[in-house]
Amino acid sequence: MPNYLNYIKYRAFFKTKSLDNAKSNSAKASGWIDFFIDKTLKFPFVEYWYINFDYVELDLLTTKSWFEVKNGRYKTNFMARKSLFDNLNLLQKPRKCLNDNELYRLNMIELSKLNYWFNTRYTSTLKNIISILKGNNAGGSFKNPNSAEIYITNLNEINNVYKNNLIMFLDEITYKTNNINLNNYSIFNLNHNNTYNDMDQFIEFLDNNTILKSYKLLLDFTKLTTYNKKENIVQYKNRKINFESQSSFILEKIKSNKFDIKTIDKAISKERAKLANKSIIVFEEINKYSYEKAHILDVKFIRSKLQEIALSLRNKLSSITNEEIQENYKYKEILNSISDVENILNLPTQIHDWFDKNYFTYNKKGQYVKLESEIDIDLDIEELKCSLIQKSKLSPRRIYYILQRNLKRNNDV
Repeated sequence: MPNYLNYIKYRAFFKTKSLDNAKSNSAKASGWIDFFIDKTLKFPFVEYWYINFDYVELDLLTTKSWFEVKNGRYKTNFMARKSLFDNLNLLQKPRKCLNDNELYRLNMIELSKLNYWFNTRYTSTLKNIISILKGNNAGGSFKNPNSAEIYITNLNEINNVYKNNLIMFLDEITYKTNNINLNNYSIFNLNHNNTYNDMDQFIEFLDNNTILKSYKLLLDFTKLTTYNKKENIVQYKNRKINFESQSSFILEKIKSNKFDIKTIDKAISKERAKLANKSIIVFEEINKYSYEKAHILDVKFIRSKLQEIALSLRNKLSSITNEEIQENYKYKEILNSISDVENILNLPTQIHDWFDKNYFTYNKKGQYVKLESEIDIDLDIEELKCSLIQKSKLSPRRIYYILQRNLKRNNDV
């Protein structure tokens, strides 16, 4: 089960350029795309996206050759359209001439079916969606971004230069996992109170993260402030080569980071399991209350440090094996802190929740320090005998974890 608090949700509003042109007979659509990124990853990526169309005019005509091709992308697109049309009780028709169109506007019930289909049956890229709606090949937009058929609409004036190929960029950093899917999408939305970060905040996220310079560089390769038909072919080829090279570099980083995270999360689960059989009594327990094992230094910080170590080792030695990373002394030392009894406090359930939310902490003397002035918790802490870690329980190791916790959480105590 993923930790919902680790994820940032961004929303990209989009529409087809044909929707801006009353004379256009091409398929039309508008809506939004939610995508989720785990902010704790050193090399974050789009783990899941959810698309919602609020308006669609579907072209019932399909490129004639799509009916005839035996394999490849066009066959895949034809079968995808067939599946979608079957769900909508519509029929694809061969396009006799290149410029022939037969638009069909979906009603609300059909829109609901279309949205469900795209979020459960569709397995291709965001950029390819326009091909499914149109029934022909999507136009290339890398050389000339103005050729893009779908563009992002919620960007400020400065970032608007990315509007045409931002979808292409999102495809390049998408690596879907099973962490997020349609079944738990609603849970993620509840966690975010049905709010979202806009696309300017997404670009700001890339700008402000020094590790993600390669991402911003890749995004910049997709833009052209001006387009000149006589553009130097050498410059174009160089830009394309650089884009493909940067894309491959990022994909490898994402894959190795994803593997490391999967390995780290399994190791963390094993370390957590070790705590089940350990008796930890730091505070006197009152019979009528339920107590839980609370980490002083949060597991999320330990997880982040393990990522950092794995990434550093891979950067130093590209041929290093996963087993060698897991046997690294520092890696093992940090991992073991999860099951270290000195990193654990026995806290009543409600107090544990407040501790995790950083409503309070402890200083190096073991004294309770309230951090959230608007929350009335003093009496509860005192009554439940959690206001002071006794000297006999305040080992040098436990003090170390307290200091690390306050440092990581920026607690000025």
